[in-house]
Amino acid sequence: MPSLAQANAEPELWIHPLDAQRREIDTGCQIQIYNQRGQFLAKAHVTEKVLQGVIWMRDGWVSVNNLTNSDSVLSPKASDIIDPYMIPGGQAAFDALVEVCKI
Repeated sequence: MPSLAQANAEPELWIHPLDAQRREIDTGCQIQIYNQRGQFLAKAHVTEKVLQGVIWMRDGWVSVNNLTNSDSVLSPKASDIIDPYMIPGGQAAFDALVEVCKI
């Protein structure tokens, strides 16, 4: 994680321009990411590199896992399609429906 920390000194959330515009969010502004399980603060990165309605943040930040639950992103049937020699370890991501707002 040290090399990632050099690239991102603080939590940064990627958000699509249309989603950011609806929330009056610009690149670099402070935002709150939250749901019924918790909340934390981050910096916004507005980019078309994520789909509209989807946000992305690398892992490793304190409190980011407070927002997830134990519901797998992939169904067991979809997980069976993945070659375990190509992507070992099975399910690595879990559902985290969140909202984002500017602070």
